[in-house]
Amino acid sequence: MNETEFKSLVAKQKEFFSSGITLDYNFRLATLKQLRKLITNNEASLFEALNKDLGKPAFESYASEIGVILQEINIMIRNLRKWVRPKHVYTPLVHFIARTNYVYTPYGVVLIISPWNYPCQLLLNPLIGAVAAGNCVLAKPSQHASHTTEVLIDLINNNFKSEHLHILRGGKEINQILLKEKWSN
Repeated sequence: MNETEFKSLVAKQKEFFSSGITLDYNFRLATLKQLRKLITNNEASLFEALNKDLGKPAFESYASEIGVILQEINIMIRNLRKWVRPKHVYTPLVHFIARTNYVYTPYGVVLIISPWNYPCQLLLNPLIGAVAAGNCVLAKPSQHASHTTEVLIDLINNNFKSEHLHILRGGKEINQILLKEKWSN
């Protein structure tokens, strides 16, 4: 991906976020459930990729990566309704007519760059939190976990709109382009 394609993708993500679709509770919930289903249905290919990249056996891959990710998704799904509601807080007496609420709002478009040592967990856990918060995500896994990167690209890029979730492949040159961008909306 060159710099113009990258700028175009970021512009599409910012436009998608501005449309307000990602703020909808049902959209967030559906995305999290779809992500959980994709991970569950593709555990074997994730185990194989983690074994090729890091030599992790299936049990260790599940215990340190896939199980943690599924637990994170389940926590988000279970608590999402409560977390998206405005939170009523104390209103000072001088403003007795008003009501005071915290309204949690997403950043917009977020960047996730993950390291090589836990390539699934350290990419997908922040992605899950960003989706639950209502953000669009551009993620870049480590080039040193190439097999895992290919599986994640296949899972995310082929099942979600690139305007919402997209995974890039590449090395230092892509990182330099990513770090020049102003993130959020």
